[in-house]
Amino acid sequence: MQIEERTEAKKCFSRIGWYVFSIFLLTNLIQFLVVKVVSTIWPNAFNYPIALWICTYGPMYLIAVPLSFLVIKELPIKKVEQKKMAPAQFLCCIPIALFLMYAGNIVGLLLMTILKAVTGIQIMNPLDMIINSPVYIRLLVAVIIGPFMEEFIFRKQIIDHTRMYGEKAAIVVSAVLFGLFHGNLSQMFYACALGMLLGYLYVRTGTIRYGFYLHMFVNFLGGIVAPFFLQMLQKNGSGILSLSMGITEEQIAAYLVFMAYTMVLFLGGVLGLILFFLNRKKVYFVQEEKELPKEEIWKIVFLNTGMFLFYILIVISVLKTMGII
Repeated sequence: MQIEERTEAKKCFSRIGWYVFSIFLLTNLIQFLVVKVVSTIWPNAFNYPIALWICTYGPMYLIAVPLSFLVIKELPIKKVEQKKMAPAQFLCCIPIALFLMYAGNIVGLLLMTILKAVTGIQIMNPLDMIINSPVYIRLLVAVIIGPFMEEFIFRKQIIDHTRMYGEKAAIVVSAVLFGLFHGNLSQMFYACALGMLLGYLYVRTGTIRYGFYLHMFVNFLGGIVAPFFLQMLQKNGSGILSLSMGITEEQIAAYLVFMAYTMVLFLGGVLGLILFFLNRKKVYFVQEEKELPKEEIWKIVFLNTGMFLFYILIVISVLKTMGII
């Protein structure tokens, strides 16, 4: 790769860094202003979950994302032919997604456990807001709007603008930025792992449709099904210790259903692990004309001005979830 091409590639990935940096920064600034204004005009507004969700996600999807598109508007893109995916292939992706999320979640939990043991800090889980919100809001925002917008941003936009430098580089950068963008250790690692699969689906099919469906399914499990079982357990007994104080038929039913659900997810993850290894040799990448040299990918993709600015924002966000700042 010539020096000019290397410089051009680094500028492209730096611009991608500026893109996610601007979305993240604008979202937080506008959220802050909106919350201040709404709280002043309507002090009790945030007693209503719908107001909280609108003020949280409205600034991102309605303002920050459209404005930030101007950052990458002039970057060249590589269009690819759309291809259909066989139903059986898509179904295989579901357990693989479960496996990748389990693997990423284990990494996140281990890291948070170590940090808690060393620092004594209780790390905040941002999923608490989702769990405590009405079902219709979770269904609309977490299961439909959120997955669509995230597939548009991290797969459609980022991969389209970086694919010319290699499919591997495009998938990795989209997945890493997707994971970091969550801004907390609870979701960062499993989101990155899932992003690898979603990115590969987009590269091979040329459409975000399949990634969107898979993303919806995953968020449905985490945003609708899991909270349902948690609320059911809370309603029918706070824990296993309640067994020693007597247990009702409703409690028995709740625990059995929850155990069955957990077992199904576990078996799905095991199946995903098996399918992952059975199909790993079928994974392929098309060589691009401006393919980055393997030994320089990380330096060109992740070590540039735009990316460093984004890293700073993410570090601040993570520290906030830890209560340090």
